[in-house]
Amino acid sequence: MKKNWLLMALLFACSFVNQLHAQSSEKDSLNITNRLYDDRPLVNPTSNEFSITEGFSIYPYVVKDELKIFGLDPAVKTHITVTAVYGKVIFESRSSGEEAYTANVSRILPGAYYVTIKEKKKTVMLKFLKQ
Repeated sequence: MKKNWLLMALLFACSFVNQLHAQSSEKDSLNITNRLYDDRPLVNPTSNEFSITEGFSIYPYVVKDELKIFGLDPAVKTHITVTAVYGKVIFESRSSGEEAYTANVSRILPGAYYVTIKEKKKTVMLKFLKQ
């Protein structure tokens, strides 16, 4: 019974990630010109150091202690949530008045996690790995 539940949760997570990837690929192809004037460091799209979606980016992709989130709107309160792949909320935080936020993830167990960034009506979910 537990194996079936775990398998269903894993399949759901994989399909959700595939849908997010397909949506971000479509939006990225439409918004290429917006990145020409971005003042953040240039990133090789095949590199695993940054993960960028809709103006938000996280660094590093493989985290040891601190996860840095870039591209926040300083005029808006930003809700940041870190969740495990299977849906458990690890921690939640709010950020305001900053263009970047640093999340201390040193106490969470190694594995795959998602960081959800909510600003106004825009919600973005990015994946990262904890060492």
